[in-house]
Amino acid sequence: MKEICTAVWIFHISMYGAFRASRMINPLDWDSKMDYWKKQILQYACNDKCLAPTIELAGLKEVFTQNGNVPMCLDTVFEDMIANKQCVPFTEFIDTRTALWRHPLLRMGRAISRVAQSKFRGVETTYVLTEAADKLTAMWIEHGKRQVNVTDRIMTVGALADALLPGTPSDRDRVCDLLVGLAAAVPWADVFRGDWGVAIVFTGRGIKGTTPHDPVTEGLVRGTILLRREVDSINARLADTKRREAEATEEVRAELRANRRKSALAVLRRAKMYQTAIDQLQGQAFNCNAILMKMSSASSNVGMVDAMKAGVTAMRAAMAGHSIEEAEDVAGDVSVLCEEIEAVSAVLAEGGTPDAEQDAAMDAELDAMEAAAAQETLEPAGLDPSVVQPDVLGQVEFDEVERKMMALGL
Repeated sequence: MKEICTAVWIFHISMYGAFRASRMINPLDWDSKMDYWKKQILQYACNDKCLAPTIELAGLKEVFTQNGNVPMCLDTVFEDMIANKQCVPFTEFIDTRTALWRHPLLRMGRAISRVAQSKFRGVETTYVLTEAADKLTAMWIEHGKRQVNVTDRIMTVGALADALLPGTPSDRDRVCDLLVGLAAAVPWADVFRGDWGVAIVFTGRGIKGTTPHDPVTEGLVRGTILLRREVDSINARLADTKRREAEATEEVRAELRANRRKSALAVLRRAKMYQTAIDQLQGQAFNCNAILMKMSSASSNVGMVDAMKAGVTAMRAAMAGHSIEEAEDVAGDVSVLCEEIEAVSAVLAEGGTPDAEQDAAMDAELDAMEAAAAQETLEPAGLDPSVVQPDVLGQVEFDEVERKMMALGL
């Protein structure tokens, strides 16, 4: 952790000294130093590579000590952060975020309990940095959203701490307690306790944009945790057996190179025994993982059946008081009414609908008018329209044009 802090912290010897007795002596220097150290503490606690939601004053002094120089001003900075609720005592942070604090009497009782504990155990030295705790919560939500199967959403508090905080923090127990306290306060996580330990289940309730998951039973949680522990145990034994088998195989080769065939045969038998054990352990791990998958599938099927039952109930409620015969009667009434409407529309449109006989009469009248117009055109030329053909009409027009040209001398 000191290396991470050193990477983001610029050494300023002027910042090491303690604060003056009063801020009124030099407010600008006081505020600049206070802001500087708060920024350094937040950068240390909220670092992506090593998140530290729980801090102690002694630990901070050790982290920020450079070349034997201890920052004496951290006591005042820590007091200011506590006064502004940027740091909250660990016990108070857990108590005020559990569901019990909503009841005034229970909250008062837990407050009295904290005072009694501090009297006999001394002042609490571990604090929760609220900004780092909020970041831890956001990381937890994103981690939970990526878990699709129900068995993947069930995790022991230790496994969850390892997943959210890579590596093993020095205050791992405190981090686990912090996760349990947060899970008891938020609606999107449930806490289960049993002889197998403490487990936290991500439910997704109350998170915007996330579909809530179906609740799980304590039996499902217990079975998942025990199976995972068995798988981890099998994997550990499998890795050890593979190592022994590899060593035995190498020993066989060494014996053969030394021309000790009888010893090589004995070692080879031991290597074969390890290979058989490896096959058995792999089969056991496969069976345990298969059971985990079946458990997840069974839980999903239960949710699906419940959803289908709800859908069927809704359909029955919607169809209550209705029958097929009633629907057929309504359909028949609709058909009859449609036919009557079409008949009425046809009667109302009869006056405006064209008649075929009227069209034929009007066509004959147009032919007679065209013939009369042609007769009026041919009579001035002295031709009989009954004998003149279209080509004769063309010749008459041509002769008339030629006569006019000769009269003009053209």
